[in-house]
Amino acid sequence: MAHCFALPETRSVRLQPTGITAETQRARLDLMRDLNQVHLQRTGDVEIASRIASYELAFACKRRFRSWRTFPRIERHLEMYGINQEQTRPFGANCLLARRLVERGVRFIQLYHSSWDDHADLNKKITKNCAMIDLPTASAPEDLKQRGLLDTTLVVWGGEFGRTPMSEVRLASSDPGKEGRDHHALAFTMWMAGGGIKGGQSSARRRYWLPRG
Repeated sequence: MAHCFALPETRSVRLQPTGITAETQRARLDLMRDLNQVHLQRTGDVEIASRIASYELAFACKRRFRSWRTFPRIERHLEMYGINQEQTRPFGANCLLARRLVERGVRFIQLYHSSWDDHADLNKKITKNCAMIDLPTASAPEDLKQRGLLDTTLVVWGGEFGRTPMSEVRLASSDPGKEGRDHHALAFTMWMAGGGIKGGQSSARRRYWLPRG
């Protein structure tokens, strides 16, 4: 019998609320549908019909998504994405799941890794975050390329904004080595791969930190 592997449920991949079964969730959805149908018949509001359809689609997607999380255990993939290591397991599992969704034709996939807002103790915190995501981030495009999927998949990596070039020192963390970086909305870095992007190209445009008078 083939060994199978199920991706762990992380905070960003949570299929069921704690204590709520799929049957209970289906029953709640049925109740909402019935109540919405009554209101739809009274008002004729097409937005209600749209809401009913969206709930049903979400439930169907989640039910199918559960089966996508389980697949043959291939040690090379677990090692490649760092799922065998505690530090890289959460983001690695998400990246491997994203590749699985790409294989099944999902057109838009977004992954998150939070807690980059380092206004203090930057050296320690950014080292920890980078150690958590570097291996899975590098492995995802490589895996897509090996499967012939990278040419038709655009991978975009970025954040919500950049950080200032100068240090930020907060009163609560004024000890040497505890400096951080403040927000910089006018300068940040992104990279792209696949999807017809020509490799090895860079484009930069400097924006002044302070407005010129």
